[in-house]
Parts: sequence; C-alpha cells; structure tokens
Amino acid sequence: MAKAPKASAGADTALVKALADILDDAGLAELEYETEAVT
Repeated sequence: MAKAPKASAGADTALVKALADILDDAGLAELEYETEAVT
C-alpha cells in the first residue's frame, strides 16, 4: 500500500507550480545555474 504524502510534499508541489507559472509568464523554458561543485 502506498504511503500518504508528507505535508511538505504539498508545499513543494505548490512552489513548483508557482515557479512554473513565473517561468511561463516570463517566456522562459529552462534555467541554467552553476555551482562550485560542477567542474
């Protein structure tokens, strides 16, 4: 039987949807970023 999603999963989903809306409104399809760990 599948476990019920944690409460934070709902918040994460809402955040992802909000960010997707912002990207869509701005006409962006992807993000690029760099970290020191990437060589």
